[in-house]
Amino acid sequence: MRLLFLLLISLLSSIAATGQCLTDFSKLLPEPSPDYSLDFGRSISMHNEYLAVGVPNSDSVGRVTGLVYIYKKQGTAWIKNASIVPETPVDGIQFGWSVKLSQDYLFVGAFGSGGSVYVYKKNGTDWTNPVELAIWKVPNAQIFGTSFNDPIAITVDQNTVAITDIWH
Repeated sequence: MRLLFLLLISLLSSIAATGQCLTDFSKLLPEPSPDYSLDFGRSISMHNEYLAVGVPNSDSVGRVTGLVYIYKKQGTAWIKNASIVPETPVDGIQFGWSVKLSQDYLFVGAFGSGGSVYVYKKNGTDWTNPVELAIWKVPNAQIFGTSFNDPIAITVDQNTVAITDIWH
């Protein structure tokens, strides 16, 4: 089982000031369930106090449909804020293969059927019950939005999104 380690220290101030190795960290573990939750943390994205964690092989809403957890940092702890799944679950799509979080939007790559990107908007002040705005697909794509090495990017002003498919 893959574990996601979160550093709970300020990297710039701690390393620059002390020049020492990082030793203060916590483990963020998947919740216990009969779910096939391999690949917890397959993808991660952080914006301010929120962390999105992709679990593309989750069986919670369908066989290998996948899901994304949103955690919020409170003090030194990370507390689950939401579980996000597609409005219409589809077996085998591996929702959560990639994730990109911004101030108001969450982009979730789903690997199945050539790849697709689900777009969510924050509902109010946190990620509880976000609104699914769109599902983007490209005809004849191979791995749209699910390529390796950060396939989704968004500008700081949230007006431009770049999505890759390195095989298309």
